[in-house]
Amino acid sequence: MEMLEQAAEYFRNEVWHFWAVIAMVILLSFLFSAFWLAYREYRMKVKAESLVKKRYTLPPGKGSRRLFPRLLVRIPARVMVESSKNVVEAEALDVSAGGIRLLLFQSPRGVQIGETLEVMARDPLFLNFDRLRVTIVRVRSGPRSDTPTIHAKWENLSHEETRILSREIRRRLLYET
Repeated sequence: MEMLEQAAEYFRNEVWHFWAVIAMVILLSFLFSAFWLAYREYRMKVKAESLVKKRYTLPPGKGSRRLFPRLLVRIPARVMVESSKNVVEAEALDVSAGGIRLLLFQSPRGVQIGETLEVMARDPLFLNFDRLRVTIVRVRSGPRSDTPTIHAKWENLSHEETRILSREIRRRLLYET
């Protein structure tokens, strides 16, 4: 009986009751924020999956050989053909951690498969790199006959540089579309 009276006295004390309410409010706010963060994480995952399905996969019936996600961009650039030191204005059309697709605004002489190019672009995507060198894998005609589209793979990117580029591409795919 004495323990019951002590418990009743505890709940009659207004100071303890006030702190119990504060503790419950704090506990519930932590619980709510945990649920909110989990929901946000779930929505980001759903958004990433829908982006990949909608914009970055091949049409049905074709198999994809792509190792890295491709980011569609429009980045102004300059390309220097290393054999002739000829500088040409260009635009990067898409970028991945494996390579880049460039639209050259004029066709430099001597651009062939296997040729090495140096790409100069002032975009935050490429700020962490000293020299961006690529090797041409494929040359296709562009919108006009004198504007080729070049598909190229990165040359001599370190593992760390590839990781940084891949992380930045994934970040842009999630947050900037």
